[in-house]
Amino acid sequence: MQTIVDTILAQDERIKQATSAYIDDVYVNEGVVSGMRVEEHLCNFGLFSKEPERLQNDAWVLGLQFRREDSILHWKRGNEVSDMACNVTRRNVFSWYGKLVGHLPVGDWLCVAVAFIKRRASDVTTGWDDVIHNAPLNTMQEEVLTRVRKEDPAQDRWCVDSRALSVWVDACSLAMGVSIVHDGAVVEDACWLRPEWDSQNINLAKLDVIIKVINLVILWKSTTLRLFTDSACVHKWILDSLTGRARVQTKATSEMLIRRRLNTIMRIKEEYALSMEISLVRSSLKKADCLTKVSHRWIDATRRTIEPIQLACAATACSAQFD
Repeated sequence: MQTIVDTILAQDERIKQATSAYIDDVYVNEGVVSGMRVEEHLCNFGLFSKEPERLQNDAWVLGLQFRREDSILHWKRGNEVSDMACNVTRRNVFSWYGKLVGHLPVGDWLCVAVAFIKRRASDVTTGWDDVIHNAPLNTMQEEVLTRVRKEDPAQDRWCVDSRALSVWVDACSLAMGVSIVHDGAVVEDACWLRPEWDSQNINLAKLDVIIKVINLVILWKSTTLRLFTDSACVHKWILDSLTGRARVQTKATSEMLIRRRLNTIMRIKEEYALSMEISLVRSSLKKADCLTKVSHRWIDATRRTIEPIQLACAATACSAQFD
């Protein structure tokens, strides 16, 4: 469908310049061409559309609600946050959180909270339809629901200039996070939980998240990238690789893996002709910090309830194997 719409819009050069389509939603810059003309153009090729909606009035696109404030277009969640099902199963948890955050470009603290709860739901169940009887996990879900209704992070600016983006990266023992920022507004963020019992060097994880964020920036078709990190080691490694003023110096046990990732970053930069720079910032200033942390109470509750279950299962398996 995306290809069909793009091909039809491209039949008229003026319409092609004034439109941007996503599946069956078409944005029209009416400073170049009117919405009615685009509607007629689509109709000539057998595609019928509803009457154009002006985004200066409240409108819904891709399930998001838009509003205009001081000539700037903002978006927020377009649907009400529903209650959890009475009998909570792993299937219900994954489905509910998918509707809560899966389609949003910005999730802030909600991203890592959702990922953490989904992982714990998988830990305490064996099947998708097993009812979850775990008080700490149910408490976590209630806290998320209450906080979302009080301070929903799903909102920010919509239309931005993607030619120059600032990217804030972070990694800790729990997760890796990234925030893509333009003119002070977060336009996209993401987080990835690290594997359980991961003993990988933390700076190696921060190089991994830089590779991930470069892939995101390429999708934005940006040519200028400014990275922000709180790791002095990662800052020096990337800076030395970019400037070539000194050889990368590291004697860590993961030395070859570190060099391999640095080489990958430089190869991607050259292949896509990216202008890249990196800055060292204090941890307290990081915009991606909220994407890698959950409440200490959640961690403590997990250690008290879920990890003993995992250890008991492992002991049983070992006993059966050696028996």
